Amino acid sequence: MAKTPLSIGDNNNVDFKKDEHTIHIRDLKIQSGAGFFIAMTGDTMLLPGLPKDPRALDVNLADDGTILWG
Repeated sequence: MAKTPLSIGDNNNVDFKKDEHTIHIRDLKIQSGAGFFIAMTGDTMLLPGLPKDPRALDVNLADDGTILWG
């Protein structure tokens, strides 16, 4: 579950120490490669994933030592 690290719920301003509370799921993301279902709560954002091939594979050096991309 993707939620705020400051609370056990989806809202930092609510006291979740009581016995009953509701967590609101705003979106459900499927990460099929990893085999995950991610329940998105509150204003939480996910970090961007990494590309399949690292950008370092696109770096080449010219004969004079300058960096060439692509």
